[in-house]
Amino acid sequence: MVYEHIIRSGSLLKVFEKAVTSAANAGAVTLATITNESLIIDSVIIYAAAAQTANLTSCAITGGTAGAVTFIDALTALGTTLSADDKQISWTGAVRLTPTETIVMTLVGTGAAATNMVVAITYHSTKSGGYLQ
Repeated sequence: MVYEHIIRSGSLLKVFEKAVTSAANAGAVTLATITNESLIIDSVIIYAAAAQTANLTSCAITGGTAGAVTFIDALTALGTTLSADDKQISWTGAVRLTPTETIVMTLVGTGAAATNMVVAITYHSTKSGGYLQ
């Protein structure tokens, strides 16, 4: 029933992907900004495109004003969990974010070696026209 409503309202499920190749100790890295209309975030996936540098300690993902929503916490998103190609960490649920709010990955590490991950975010807009950029 909900799926039918989403299709009728013109707000289809969308996927946003962002490559993350920042330094393991880069701190807060903005992945996406909500634009035009509020969005419902349905899932967040961290995908290891290769084994991560040993410098990476954790890579939590938060969203909303001042990181009010935790999608994947630092204890779950350990660098060792992403130690090989294709390893993944994910979150599913439902979170509503409004325009101009951001989704951020906080990279914590012991050095500046580059990471090699992809973050995939599935979402739909509460009204036609909302998207991640």
